[in-house]
Amino acid sequence: MSLVQCILSAIPGQFFSDAFAPFLSIKNVALLDTALANKRLRHLFHDKLFGMYFACESFLCITDLVLTWLCKRNVRIYSDQLRGVKLCEGTAFCSNDIFVQKSKTAHSQAMKLGLKECEFDMDMTLESILKFCSGLEVVILHGCADLTDYALELFAAYARNLRVLNLAYDFAITDAGVKSLVQGCSLLEELDLTVCSCITDEAILAVAQNCRKLRCLNVTSCSGISDLSVVELATQCPLTGLVLSFCSNITQSSLFALAEHCPELRVIDLNCCRKVTDAGLLALAKGCPLLTSVALSYCAEVQDAAVIALVQSCPGLEELDLFNCKLLTDAALLQVAQHCPRLRSLVLNYCTNLTDVSVTALALQCPELRSLDLTNCSRVTNAGVMALGEHSVHLQALNLSFNYNINDCVLEELTSRRVGLELVHSNLKLPLTLLK
Repeated sequence: MSLVQCILSAIPGQFFSDAFAPFLSIKNVALLDTALANKRLRHLFHDKLFGMYFACESFLCITDLVLTWLCKRNVRIYSDQLRGVKLCEGTAFCSNDIFVQKSKTAHSQAMKLGLKECEFDMDMTLESILKFCSGLEVVILHGCADLTDYALELFAAYARNLRVLNLAYDFAITDAGVKSLVQGCSLLEELDLTVCSCITDEAILAVAQNCRKLRCLNVTSCSGISDLSVVELATQCPLTGLVLSFCSNITQSSLFALAEHCPELRVIDLNCCRKVTDAGLLALAKGCPLLTSVALSYCAEVQDAAVIALVQSCPGLEELDLFNCKLLTDAALLQVAQHCPRLRSLVLNYCTNLTDVSVTALALQCPELRSLDLTNCSRVTNAGVMALGEHSVHLQALNLSFNYNINDCVLEELTSRRVGLELVHSNLKLPLTLLK
């Protein structure tokens, strides 16, 4: 039996319809306050308002008491456009995106909370919400600059079922907060600490020691991370994804540990880990054959041997980033083409030794290629581009910036063959219509 759909419009006296639908929808209202919730919702639904969808459309503000009332009834709350929550004390906060909903995935009972780019007293708001959402498993707190370690203590106390936590760009988070978090949230499987610049090895060691189910970790630009904590992570956690981008202290020691202990690893991001050498990558290739995504931009010491070993051992590679790996030659890319039939995205910016030989091989042997970046590959000429036009039938994005050996006639031929291709050339983004 369908649940009642209720549409609240801006027209007085016509707040609700009697139509039936599997969700409750409230539209075009500046403020949904407690009195309205008590008077209208309870009158119409009584105890039937339980486990429903609650969709807010063009909806600007909702009081914390309404949110609390809905959470108590296990209501799935979702809003793309909700901008604020008015607190009972009379204060208010604003947000670009706030939602609490039940996941539609296999984890059908998982509660999800998201607060993005917030500018309000996050700690107080979370405390109000978490007390009534003890089943939370997925939490997104991306860019909440006011989030403090106290908020992580709240999660440890009230959200012990937490599996996924995104704290990206939450600059005030420190090691102490993460240590408190993992004491209570030992079931964590995914943790994003992107640009949480106060985080060091101390926090990641605590994660490794307490969260033995952790699969994915992102510590982009956490410069305090070193081999010490990564080795412990590799030893203690069944990692499938690890992002260490801009963690400049990482060396081959981390890669040796990953190779030895993480055979299920599928994603590794080592962008700007300039101390990474061929030795570590050779070990990784041998120990992690299931890799599908590898990022090595600005790993300037990487040579052909490491890339060849990697692609020969990991035939399932779909994404490969070799930005500014200037020592690579056609020998490596010929092996990429030969051993990576599933390759979809390849970044070769500033790989200045590469020629049309590599590009032609990729066009012929990588049928799934969708995105190719050849920025400043100055030895690539018309011949390579023509091969792409003829054979890369799924190519959607191609960057040829600063490649001055390619003329307009070839670009026109390319765009005529590949309708819909997003082409960048000479540092200008050229729509297809302008090239014809």
